[in-house]
Amino acid sequence: GGGTNANIMAYQVRPLQKILGEKAEWDFLDGALIWNFTEVGPPNEMLVALAKEKPFCGWYSVDWEDKSERSYLEKLLDESVRFTYTGVEEAAE
Repeated sequence: GGGTNANIMAYQVRPLQKILGEKAEWDFLDGALIWNFTEVGPPNEMLVALAKEKPFCGWYSVDWEDKSERSYLEKLLDESVRFTYTGVEEAAE
């Protein structure tokens, strides 16, 4: 994903870890790219706290065709806006 890190992911899956107990092993990795929040706005206070001073990372880059002043969320929810994700294949290797 993007805009997260291993600390945040560990927090997100904690309920599942409790359910599975010793039946699963968990590895949390940080993406190789530092996440750019310029277009989407800064992470909220909760995410900053969960990140525990680690950088926010991603596994891919995102670009979109709509360069209007609309918010990122509006663009993301608009099916007519084309998003391009690059670096996905490289990250999966």
